[in-house]
Amino acid sequence: GLPRSQIVSFKPGEPVTLKDVSIEAMPARHEAGVAGWEVPDAAGVLLQIGELSIYHSGDTEYDVRLRRIKSRKPDVAMLCINGVGGNMEAYEAALLAWHLGATRVIPIHHLLWAGKNDNPEETLDPILFVDTYARLGGSGHAIVPQVGEEIDFER
Repeated sequence: GLPRSQIVSFKPGEPVTLKDVSIEAMPARHEAGVAGWEVPDAAGVLLQIGELSIYHSGDTEYDVRLRRIKSRKPDVAMLCINGVGGNMEAYEAALLAWHLGATRVIPIHHLLWAGKNDNPEETLDPILFVDTYARLGGSGHAIVPQVGEEIDFER
């Protein structure tokens, strides 16, 4: 029901600025392997709000292109960890978090199916991400989000 004039498309390399917020598409590879779920234009996002930079991986598998986001120096990295349906597993997300060097890293996408599937490939435990990140030598603060909890970001 939105008027077309309120829809703004974006693609990698072309940030869109709305007032004091800039949003830019980041690479993603979301190959779910399920017919009808093909997403050739999958994207993560990089939000720039004043001096604060927040990267949200969206749905993506680990891909070497994601490591290039390090050059954008994200302060916060929010990374999917569920490990199925075309998404990184906790180990891959921890490796990417370590590589990006963000000051805050947040595992996401782990509460969507918790308790609904018994798929051994799922890595739904956010502590698996946090522990792996720490073992890799990650120096950022890992934040495990809680449902309904607010997280304040200051640069």
